[in-house]
Amino acid sequence: DMGLGKTLQTLAFMAWVQEQMQNGSHPRKPLLVVAPTGLLRNWEEEANKHLKGGGLGPLYRAYGRELSPLKGKTALQRRAELEQMGWVMTTYETLRDQYHLFLDIDWGIIAFDEVQKIKNPGARGTDIAKSVGGDFGLALTGTPVENSLTELWCIVDAIHPGFLGAQKDFEKRYVKPAQEDPEQARVLKELL
Repeated sequence: DMGLGKTLQTLAFMAWVQEQMQNGSHPRKPLLVVAPTGLLRNWEEEANKHLKGGGLGPLYRAYGRELSPLKGKTALQRRAELEQMGWVMTTYETLRDQYHLFLDIDWGIIAFDEVQKIKNPGARGTDIAKSVGGDFGLALTGTPVENSLTELWCIVDAIHPGFLGAQKDFEKRYVKPAQEDPEQARVLKELL
């Protein structure tokens, strides 16, 4: 649902992880937020409003016109610049179309806002989102399942690869039993 504070909760968690990095409990790595274009300003406003003392550190807006300087650099230069950032924001379309800018970065957290944008198994954007490597993935959405449980599998597989098994195994183990008897969906709900 909207208005429950998903963005604020995620920012608070990311700030806590940043503190762990600063005190040496976790290796220093940039954080990545992937969101629809219309939500990026909200992320930045929420961070500025609620996080004090530098918030999440330097921000790189890896989308729109601000992406151009990054595209003009070598892979080593891009990596060095992005790894110095506290956090990076981009769009699903930029991630899909400019994936080479993001794949060689070892991200601390990858937060996918409105994660239903990568609900389709085999779609190019979904495959690329699953290819970006990080220590921890977050899926934020108010509508994780719009049409089928396979969408849920795809979203979970993006942030926790293999947790629900292969797609065919998931369909056999959870989808078919739930179609025959809706009570069987409880098994999946408890697992999640």
